[in-house]
Amino acid sequence: TMQADGTLTAEGDLPEGVTIENKVVKVADTKNKAAFAKTNADGTSAVTGAEFRLKGVFAGEAAEGTETWPTAADAKAFEGRRAAGREYVLTETAAAAGYVISPFTDSYADAAPADGSSLTVKMSNAGQLSYKTATGSWEPIGGNAVAVKDAQNKLFLYKQDAAGAALAGAV
Repeated sequence: TMQADGTLTAEGDLPEGVTIENKVVKVADTKNKAAFAKTNADGTSAVTGAEFRLKGVFAGEAAEGTETWPTAADAKAFEGRRAAGREYVLTETAAAAGYVISPFTDSYADAAPADGSSLTVKMSNAGQLSYKTATGSWEPIGGNAVAVKDAQNKLFLYKQDAAGAALAGAV
């Protein structure tokens, strides 16, 4: 509310980053944040040693660039690097030892492309990270943290006779 002398006062609580000082409303800019993590198939523990690549035009850049990083125990955090409204393509380029590269659709069932080879993400002006769905709509990512789940390698051994028939009881 503006008082008779021009001084401003707030009715109720102000949002975070907004202050009123005498006759001036100040709004602090905050950098957008996004995090990328690799977990085991059930999401209970981090998987280290996989490699991700993120392509797009990053904040402050004029041309498309690429950022590549290995996964670690903590999620890879990016602050102020995603430009609002621009799309970025996330790809897993190498699996961690003992794991396979799982399709992004294992973690985000309705993501595009349907083969799960990549995940397209976008940051909104409000700082919300979303992924592109198969229908072309954008689905918010909770906590702005992309969590990609991978399955461990599996090896099945079978004993067969010379004709290729399974041998019962073989160990």
